Parts: sequence; C-alpha cells; structure tokens
Amino acid sequence: RNDEDIIDYLQENALVCMQEKAILLHGDFHLGNLLVAPDGKLRVIDFNRMKPGPAALEFARMEMYSRHLAPEFCDAAQQAYFENEKLELWKSKVDFFAVFEGFFNVPWSLVYGKEATENAVKMLQKVWKHVRR
Repeated sequence: RNDEDIIDYLQENALVCMQEKAILLHGDFHLGNLLVAPDGKLRVIDFNRMKPGPAALEFARMEMYSRHLAPEFCDAAQQAYFENEKLELWKSKVDFFAVFEGFFNVPWSLVYGKEATENAVKMLQKVWKHVRR
C-alpha cells in the first residue's frame, strides 16, 4: 500500500513544487562532497551532476544523505539559503523532492543489482517515514 500512498502524495504535490524557478544545481550536494581545504575554507567538489532545477531539489539530496550525520548542518544550510521564505513551506518542498528522488532511485538502481536496489528501497522507506511523521 505504501507505493500507492507515495504515488498519491507525488501527484497531489507535484504542481506546486514543479512551479519553482529553476536555478543551476550542484546535483549531488551532501556532506560527502564537502571538503575543508588547507586554508580552512569549505570547498564543494564533484560537479558532474550539475543541472537546472528547483533549489528544493538540491536540498532534498542533502536531507536524504546528510541529515542523519549532521542535522544542525542541514538546518543551518536551509535557513541561511531560504531566510525570506516561510520555513514550513520550504520544508514541504524539500520533503516532496526527497520522496520524488527516493521513488525514482528505485527503478534506476535495478541495473546495479540486488544490493543497490535494496539500499534504494531502504532510503525511500526512510524518507517516506520522515515525511509522514
């Protein structure tokens, strides 16, 4: 039944979220793609997934792969970037794109084998549990 609930959720929320202005996205922004340089400055690496899209999509990936490691970092990054937008509306957009990414990662993972698919399903379940809380 969860798959039908997820599809319903995506359909119900797609219009609002897909109307967001497109910007240039890093495409894979999470803690694993941040380094502290010798000068002490934070550097972003791994730009091979750059693409246009809504800003909330960028932060959805960070939520999926970094929140469990550094929730304070995720909160601060979102608050700094979206200081003028109502935070609850913003978080609902990030949640939508996290579910969207998680849902479509499952069929994408099939070509990489059983373990990759199981990991994609676990990630989707984790994201869905977070969104439905």
